[in-house]
Amino acid sequence: MRAVEVSSADRLLKKPFRIAGEEHFDVTTVTVSITEDGHTGRGECNPYSVLGWTKDRVLAEIERVRPALAVGADRVALLDLVPPGPARNALDCALVDLECRTLGQTAGEIFGIDATGPVVSAMTLDIGANAAGAVDLPVVKIKIDDASDPSVLAELRRVAPTATVLVDANGSLDEDGLRQWLPHLVEHGVSVLEQPMPRGCDDGLIDVKSEVLLCADESFQTARDLHDCAGRYDLVNIKLDKIGGLTAAVGAEAVARGMGLGTMVGCMMGTSLSAAPAWWLAQRARFIDLDGPTLLAEDMDNAMTWTVGAISRPDVRLWG
Repeated sequence: MRAVEVSSADRLLKKPFRIAGEEHFDVTTVTVSITEDGHTGRGECNPYSVLGWTKDRVLAEIERVRPALAVGADRVALLDLVPPGPARNALDCALVDLECRTLGQTAGEIFGIDATGPVVSAMTLDIGANAAGAVDLPVVKIKIDDASDPSVLAELRRVAPTATVLVDANGSLDEDGLRQWLPHLVEHGVSVLEQPMPRGCDDGLIDVKSEVLLCADESFQTARDLHDCAGRYDLVNIKLDKIGGLTAAVGAEAVARGMGLGTMVGCMMGTSLSAAPAWWLAQRARFIDLDGPTLLAEDMDNAMTWTVGAISRPDVRLWG
């Protein structure tokens, strides 16, 4: 029999973090530990409010499948037992970690991922952040909303003239706002505009032709969304908390690639335990946005490190 333990924590951020329509001061995480034959695997999720997730709902979902986990349900069975979302993410990542420790293999070996490449993440400037924070960064993401002024791009380029720049609207623009922003994005060499319009209101993107790549975030939750995204976006942002774990994410990345869609690998706010599984998937991504743990006032033991965006390989004591 396996032992399944669940805990939650409220973690303070270094400073308030503002995106379109929201300001965050802390983040809640849920951690699952699964122990079998002397080995323990761990996974972490963020019970984010998109699509109705709460901490209580995540905890209830985990409790619902505890009996199946106790008698040996594996991560493949989990795909049918638990719907996509943060609960399945924490469970799946715990099971992958347990599998790694039981077999003496890395997550890369289990999923056939070559982990020889560097992983360089965008570092995020929230709304109202000083552009000086982008100095020396190779990849920068800047958050905007419908009240932001495109002049923020000129300010950013003054301090980061050679950086790869991603702009994230978090669904805050309408069609007029998008038309206003696009020429400025092109002028300042922005590579990606992420989720310009709200999920379900992005039909207008079908007719947009631009050298700036459009990336779906809120519009891409699970593999079921890939068909709709293919006609509107160039990229999809795969987050383990949305899609429900590394197992589902690896499958969705392969399907997206087969459809001609590029991928960004992102994460919700959380500790290094939440970002570590995504580090492996990032080996296959065109763009990487895994700076969530850097926003916390305090990370966990054996944490990953971020050096001007370059992320260290996860320590095996942490995960995988």
